[in-house]
Amino acid sequence: MRTIARETGLTPAALYYYFRDKQELYVASMQHAFKIESEGLEKALSIEGTPEERLKNFIYSFTELTFQENTFRRFFQRSLLETNPAISEMLATRIFKPVFDGISQLCEECYQELNSSMTTITLISVIIGHISINNLVQHYPDAKSVNSTAEQIAEHIWQIISMARPPA
Repeated sequence: MRTIARETGLTPAALYYYFRDKQELYVASMQHAFKIESEGLEKALSIEGTPEERLKNFIYSFTELTFQENTFRRFFQRSLLETNPAISEMLATRIFKPVFDGISQLCEECYQELNSSMTTITLISVIIGHISINNLVQHYPDAKSVNSTAEQIAEHIWQIISMARPPA
């Protein structure tokens, strides 16, 4: 904390006034960084339309955000790799919970026969995974045509998700 105080021009006492320790400062920084993006994602989840239209809108919005915003993508991936249980709990409950709950509720509306939390995890994993591997795949001889845009990735994921719906 002393190094952070020195680098920011604050006194250690000023930092400790607002943050108990480095973990609390870290989570507050993450909350700040995720605030604007989470508002956009929450808005994408709450648009008017059928559950399927709202889910498709979320897939496109989250894919675009993750594809275009390197800082957000790195932040999100760093959060997934966190090994400290206390920090993981703070990130999960104080930062990601509203968006996760919104997606989970939407998945429940679209896929009543599936576990909505697992469906949410799968959906987020597919989007993050596809974008993360996109740069590597372009160098595979059989995948030269894979140079995907955010819209192509979102459309591909939506097509797969749509196929998972049972006939009405």
